[in-house]
Amino acid sequence: MTKPSATDGAWAVALGGLEWLAANYASVRFFTERDVVWTLLRWYSQQVADQRMPISVFNDFGAEPGQYRALSADIALVLSDSPPIVMEFKYEPSHRRVDIGRGKFPVIAWSGVASDAERVERWVRDARAAAGIAVLIDEGGAFAARAAAGHRWPVPVVAGGTWSHWGTYDQPDLDVYVHCVAVAPQAD
Repeated sequence: MTKPSATDGAWAVALGGLEWLAANYASVRFFTERDVVWTLLRWYSQQVADQRMPISVFNDFGAEPGQYRALSADIALVLSDSPPIVMEFKYEPSHRRVDIGRGKFPVIAWSGVASDAERVERWVRDARAAAGIAVLIDEGGAFAARAAAGHRWPVPVVAGGTWSHWGTYDQPDLDVYVHCVAVAPQAD
């Protein structure tokens, strides 16, 4: 049996944030992707501080050289002695919400979801990251319904992506589905 690495601990923190978000989703009302990222940044920062973990938490972490946001991860958990855990997010609010104007939908395109996943996979493959996660929070299930109906996406769906249903949280306008592509740390 191999000893867990520090990267394994950071990976557990990354996954723990998603589990916390699933359990507490109804307690926060999101309007944009940045709201989701901000909420998780606060949670990760608090967890790292409370557990005195040797992890730094970054927003818009430059995973590749350059000044473009497409070269940055929404969230990175960085250990001083290894590549970071990177996380990319997309968020589609429920189309049934009355507090968001009808003309705003759809907020995202599936091509952006696929691009995030491909970027995370590339960063791990190129050793720019130890592991990564690309997440779509599909509040209301607009994309999940199309996937279930066998809709042909305009770009290929990234291999390894999985859908999960977080539920309605007793709020029918939520009905949260999550698409996740996770590239886990490799065992030594």
